[in-house]
Amino acid sequence: MRTYALAAILLATTAMTGCATAPAGENASTAATSPAYAAAQAEVARLAGQANENILLKPWSGPHGGVPPWDQANPELVPAALELGIALQTAEVNAIAANPAAPTFDNTMAALEDAGRHLGRATTIFGVMTDNVSNEAIQTLEAEWSPKITAAFDAITFNRPLFARVHDLYGRRAELGLTPEQMRLLERTHIAFVRNGALLDEAGRARLAAIDERLSVLGTQFQQNMVADTAAWTLELRGEADMAGLPQSLRDAARQAGEGRERPGTYLITLQRSSVEPFLTYSTRRDLRERAFRAWAARGDNANQYNNGAIIREVAQLRLEKARLLGFESWAHYQVADRMAETPDRARDLMMRVWRPALAAVNADRARLQAIIDRERGGFQLAAWDWRFYAERLRQAEYNLSET
Repeated sequence: MRTYALAAILLATTAMTGCATAPAGENASTAATSPAYAAAQAEVARLAGQANENILLKPWSGPHGGVPPWDQANPELVPAALELGIALQTAEVNAIAANPAAPTFDNTMAALEDAGRHLGRATTIFGVMTDNVSNEAIQTLEAEWSPKITAAFDAITFNRPLFARVHDLYGRRAELGLTPEQMRLLERTHIAFVRNGALLDEAGRARLAAIDERLSVLGTQFQQNMVADTAAWTLELRGEADMAGLPQSLRDAARQAGEGRERPGTYLITLQRSSVEPFLTYSTRRDLRERAFRAWAARGDNANQYNNGAIIREVAQLRLEKARLLGFESWAHYQVADRMAETPDRARDLMMRVWRPALAAVNADRARLQAIIDRERGGFQLAAWDWRFYAERLRQAEYNLSET
């Protein structure tokens, strides 16, 4: 998830108890002079109390800062946890923005860094689910909640009173006596706000929010198409001739893949890396290696409902619009402006300085692999689907090493 700060100090809630407290260095009576601030703190305390009872939101127990409760996490718990987590993060941010005291590092930057801890726990668990489980329930949740999570973080950027406090501190940063770490936190947070649209007018913020939401939807669709297209393809190995060269472990895995798809007695190679990569490494059937490699390379680019071509075009258009809305010539300019390279041309130069020697090394490796083919009178030029197979042959011949 996107974050806007780098350090962790307590906000107006104590993480372990959910009790509202005044930010460090402030007079605790400030809340009494501001009904809006008192109400905001009360809302934080109320929601934090609920969050500390939610299995996906409450602080993790165990060593090293705690361990996620994987044994209790399930998709049915996700919607309520995310809804409560977003509400709590919003309340925490609103409390910072409503603080009538003058901005200080503690009551603004440290408080902002600590905001969203509960939501962060839930999104971490949810992210692991979406990255590793491809069932329909998880995909439905991802499609629904990814845009909502994006909108929740956009709401932080577009909170004008909050940004006013950050901007005030940024303008006075040389006078605040900050440590190097605090200065870095303040500068990076201010940059993040600006790069995410905090300086846009109302119309610009509305359009940027719509773009971000759509990009979130498209990103989810893209990934789910890749997962579905990967799962849709199999290569059935019909007999010993099709399994020539395969180690027993891969044969067993292929049989298990058949059983997993309710096709007992069949041997299937899938496009999961654990299946297709060893097949490309060990299969002596060059024709089958080609089929498997081409299928792998074409994921998301087939003539079916999982084709990502239209999504890629729309993403490119929206990224360009977003970059220009934020004052950049292109998405590339936007992406690298905050990086070491700073400009696309310099980024390209850095890449080419690596590319040229890397290409020379690859060409040398290619020649060694082609030499094996020629010695064996293969009668063909090394192709992409041959690389892993002959690289394994080379390892075995020269180093007595094997992937197995």
